[in-house]
Amino acid sequence: TIVESRATEAVSGEESIGGLVGDQRANATVVRSYASGSVTGVEDVGGLVGHHDGTIRNSYATGDVEGTTRVGGLIGTTPDTTAGEIGIETSFAVGSVDGETRTGALVGYDKPGISIASTGNYFPTDGRFTTSHHGTGLSTAEMTGSDASSAMSELAFGETWQTTGSYPALAWEMDTD
Repeated sequence: TIVESRATEAVSGEESIGGLVGDQRANATVVRSYASGSVTGVEDVGGLVGHHDGTIRNSYATGDVEGTTRVGGLIGTTPDTTAGEIGIETSFAVGSVDGETRTGALVGYDKPGISIASTGNYFPTDGRFTTSHHGTGLSTAEMTGSDASSAMSELAFGETWQTTGSYPALAWEMDTD
């Protein structure tokens, strides 16, 4: 389990490249974490996780993501088979996504037969993508500043998330103690 972690540097490689985690194994969990650096790879490239086989909850990615195939703002790809449950909950991705095939605002590619439980996820619609079956598209204006708390209503603002002058931040990031 990865909890309250961050990665802020650019990451590059060939396969299973993520801003925070390259290859998330079965039943692994990423909670209240984020990645803000750019991510560049060839396949299975994600802003937060390259190859996803677990749960992501209350996390986000803001870096630009670039690859050839299976490229996503939050997750590059899901596994062929899984030993556990795969989920994405109350998370968002806002960086640009650039790939040749199998790209997505949140998830680049869902392999056939894999079911992902998705609730309360968001992405900006002012870029390349206007729809995603794993989240709700909003304008950048709706996702930033004080408007975020009403537009991104499934995020637990005040408890887990805080509004900022830009995109929401995790409450632990704002803790100055």
